[in-house]
Amino acid sequence: MMQGRQKTFTSISQVVLMCITLLACASPDYPPAVTLKKVSQVTLPPGLAETSGLYCREDSLLTINDSGNLPLIHTIDYQGNIQSATRVAAPNNDWEAITLTGDTLVVADIGNNRGNRTDLSLITINSKSGETRRRLPLAYKANPVSANQAYAHDFDAEAITAVQNTVYLFSKSWATQIANVYRFTLDDDLTALRPQKTIQGLPGVITGADWDSGRHQFVLIGYLSDPFGNFDAFISRLDRNLRVLDTWPLTDFKQVEGICVSANGDYWISQEAGSGSQAVLAQFRLQNER
Repeated sequence: MMQGRQKTFTSISQVVLMCITLLACASPDYPPAVTLKKVSQVTLPPGLAETSGLYCREDSLLTINDSGNLPLIHTIDYQGNIQSATRVAAPNNDWEAITLTGDTLVVADIGNNRGNRTDLSLITINSKSGETRRRLPLAYKANPVSANQAYAHDFDAEAITAVQNTVYLFSKSWATQIANVYRFTLDDDLTALRPQKTIQGLPGVITGADWDSGRHQFVLIGYLSDPFGNFDAFISRLDRNLRVLDTWPLTDFKQVEGICVSANGDYWISQEAGSGSQAVLAQFRLQNER
């Protein structure tokens, strides 16, 4: 009886060993992790020194300057040359982002580093005629405007994008470093916005966003900065449920402001000019995608 048990145990051991060996031999060679490669970079003209938002079209890009500049939407080619400019019938208090939903361009006048603005708004423009349609007042629920401290609150934002008719606004959360995500349509009341989601695990504040319709992902750009003018810029991509998938450092960049995804899936980013850095337009491509 004992010998029979030993034979059975030996047979089972041999089978298990054979299975392990076969699995080891059949293990695939997994490709390396997805990487991000810079493909090109050009210096933007002086008229775009304070570029603060970017939107990719088939044969051109749209960009805007932030506070202190004329209310213009600039059309540029993919070499960074200005092709035309459309004047918007609304002031540029602090324009920070631009996106498209349906046939409506949306310019986000939402920059609020100091936390004391009470005139935040979205400006809607007919994408075909360039005619300004409406100015939509925007405010956050439970925002203690008078108590906010400059660069130390969570009621700032510089990033919007649209997924079909839904607009996503990402906060620039200076205080907590946990981004709030607001979702709405242009028909909603925007004067008491509440966050629907939060994003944790990003290495800095968000300054630009786009929806990658080909991959069904969000792509974000931002930075961690200090009072001495140092920037640690990054790009992150998130799944459609806003979970972080990848983050790549942008070691050669500083005050990055805009990001968009072109028709072929490349990432395009803009950087504002600053101390020791120029305004640039750069192209990146994902590699080793599965």
